[in-house]
This record gives sequence, C-alpha cells and structure tokens, in this order.
Amino acid sequence: MSPIRFIALRADRLILSIALFILFLAFLGYIVLLRTAVFTSTPVPRTVLWHSLPVSTEPETNRTPFAVGAPAPDFTLADTQGENHRLSSYRGQPLLLYFWASWCTFCRDDLPQLEELYQTHSDDRLVILAVNLLEKPELVKIIAQQHGLSFPVLLDQNGAVSTAYLVKATPTYVFIDREGIVQAHVVGRPRSNVLQRNLKRITTTEESTSAPQR
Repeated sequence: MSPIRFIALRADRLILSIALFILFLAFLGYIVLLRTAVFTSTPVPRTVLWHSLPVSTEPETNRTPFAVGAPAPDFTLADTQGENHRLSSYRGQPLLLYFWASWCTFCRDDLPQLEELYQTHSDDRLVILAVNLLEKPELVKIIAQQHGLSFPVLLDQNGAVSTAYLVKATPTYVFIDREGIVQAHVVGRPRSNVLQRNLKRITTTEESTSAPQR
C-alpha cells in the first residue's frame, strides 16, 4: 500500500470516528434534555383529577346559578336503587354534596371515610349525597356495595348537575347549610382541619348563618 493511499484511508476513518462521536454527543444531549423536561415539568396535583364535562342539553330556565353564599341549585337525581332524591327535600338538614368518579383514585379512597363521617354525624342529621359523574349505574352500584355505603349514591348520567355546580375536577365537595345556602366549595381532597371546619359551619346552627367561605 502506497503512503498516500494509507494516509487517505486513515483520514477517512478519522472523519467517520468524529462523525460517530458527534452523533453520540447529540444523542446524549437529547436524553439529558428529555430527563430535565420530565423532572422539571409541573406535577399533577396529588389530591385532584381534572377532567372535562360534556355540555348539558337540559334547559337552564329557573335554575339558580351556583355560588358560595347563594342558595344551592336544586336538582333531582336517581340513586343506584332507582329512587329519586330532590335536593330541596333535605332542607333543614346540613348537607354535603360529593362529586366523584370511579376512575378517580382519590375519590375511591375517600368513600370509606365519608361513610365514617356519615355515621359520626348521625346526631346532626348530616346528609351526604355522593354524585357520580357520567358512569354506568351497574358499575356505580357495585362500588357502593363494595364500600358498604349507607348514604345515597346518585347518578348524574348526563352531567347536568355537575355542570350546574361548576364541577371541573374530582373530588369536589359542596357544603350546604340547613337553610339550603352554599357555605363552602372545595376542589380536591381537603385537609382534615378544613373538612372539620366546614362541617362545623353547616352542622352548627349558629355557624350556618356566618359568612361563607371557599
């Protein structure tokens, strides 16, 4: 092999090696960038799942707009046994509306705690209505039975009630006093002190007339 040809061959190999090295560095940089994007992106909240609801086709006439400090919008929904429940029929009792879905892991963890809460506040005549969002009655009934729920589990199958209450995430809590006034609206799982404070607001007559809170 002539010296010139040998030098040319080595030059070709050197160029190829440099090209491969550059490609390796580019790939390594991409991996680092990807990992950085994953670990610095805004995390999903651990206590709430956001979702979209379909626009209800139900007429909105004579429906009270939802707002803290205003009367709770009235509605009628069937439970998993087919029995209808009208919100206004519970006037005179403190009431907790709980909007949930089975695919929301936080919600399923909440259900046994809600049952315990329901039993604990039986002397206060606390009403809990667990409003399920858009799921099949058969599935909701099974979940209610699995958790031994003794309070009504309602079926919002067309999203009309969830839309009226401006529900955009699960779980959502709405605390309603004995006069039917919305005293608090909590999105996500509230801390124990927040939950107890809002329960006190609706179960204690004197507290029920004080300024509402979000």
